[in-house]
Amino acid sequence: MLVWPKAVGVARGSERLSFLNDVIVTTVLDMPAFMLIMAFIMALFGFSFALLTRFKTAEFGTILRIAFTVWNLQLGDYEQDLYLANNSMTSFFFGYTFLVNIVCLNVLIALMGDSWEKTQEKAKARGLQKKAELIVDLEQGLDHTDSALFPAWIHCVQPEQADGGDDDADAWQGRIVALRKDITAASKANAAKVDTVKAKVEAVEAKVGAVEASVGAKVDAVKATMGAVEAKVDAVEAKVEAKMNEIKGMLEQLLANAASSQAAIEATEVRVTPEPAH
Repeated sequence: MLVWPKAVGVARGSERLSFLNDVIVTTVLDMPAFMLIMAFIMALFGFSFALLTRFKTAEFGTILRIAFTVWNLQLGDYEQDLYLANNSMTSFFFGYTFLVNIVCLNVLIALMGDSWEKTQEKAKARGLQKKAELIVDLEQGLDHTDSALFPAWIHCVQPEQADGGDDDADAWQGRIVALRKDITAASKANAAKVDTVKAKVEAVEAKVGAVEASVGAKVDAVKATMGAVEAKVDAVEAKVEAKMNEIKGMLEQLLANAASSQAAIEATEVRVTPEPAH
């Protein structure tokens, strides 16, 4: 048992073993909530079985036996006659096996798949980090005064990245990173198309604006012309109305003169009429 942690530490030098080790660690770290739910389900059904048997059977006599029994139940190790004793035991048996062996098992598989994806996403970088950690651990046992082992300068030769380097990197980056790269590339392409469409729309809007300005200028000119015509019409109407008022005044004067003349004539006729004889 004491050799196992050391063996795991040495295995960090292999990228594949380091990756699998990270998968296991990540999965374990992602499982507390799942394990809490599993413990609750096991306790719930375990004590339900114990209450149904009134704690009189060997399988459900103590808390420790209850824990072992429900654990063995999900592994398929159980006494069939015990769960066929009554309908309640049978119902709880089917409910527990369905919930744990089907539902929770699939949840665990999905959880492990997610942990695998998260680890695969950084597998290359994590592998190099583990190698570096192993080198540091090994260097701690060496003589640091030896210039051959610990030179003042470290020269690193790195191959030039080819044009297809991004495609080669997909082999270790995982599906999520590759999917992100595809989404990013598609987003950039769509952004370029959107910019092109925006430019065309802006050009069309500029043309429409020019047409609207031209039409607006013509409409304003027509309105100005109509305003001038209306002003002239108003002036003519004013002159006509003035003439009509003048003619009306003259007619009224003539009528007044005629009425005055008629009254004078009638008065003259009255004066020349002879008086009747007595």
